[in-house]
Amino acid sequence: MIPNMRNLLALVFLLTTASCATVSHGRLESISLESTPSAANVELKCQQVTRTATTPATVEIPRNATDCAATFSKTGFKTKSVPIDRGVHPAYWLNFIGLAALPLGISDNSPVSISGGTGLALVSAGIVGLGFDAFDGAMFRHQPAAVRVTLEPE
Repeated sequence: MIPNMRNLLALVFLLTTASCATVSHGRLESISLESTPSAANVELKCQQVTRTATTPATVEIPRNATDCAATFSKTGFKTKSVPIDRGVHPAYWLNFIGLAALPLGISDNSPVSISGGTGLALVSAGIVGLGFDAFDGAMFRHQPAAVRVTLEPE
């Protein structure tokens, strides 16, 4: 049995919008670390994970990492720390598209007609996406994503 076009479109919509942040950029994030002078030691420390490198470097951390700071050090220079804040990534809010479209289909004057099953699919996609992105941490991003410092001589 072939589903009608409206249900097929709703299914395509459901599959493309659920877990928007996870699909668009994943659960890991790259942080660029640079210093002047280069070849400084850098420790990117978060509550759950620590990464060490020599500048310039790019390190990956989980998007759900909290309390992050990059500490740069080099012999003959003062140590410098830069906090890295965590916030909500804009792609996370795309999970609300299905929820926002639902009132259009249930209004008597709307040019769009959404059946009960399709409406349930839209609501489910939004709820699943919100939950999944929160669970795997993809809803977050760190700022700044590129940390550049100038170390001062001692």
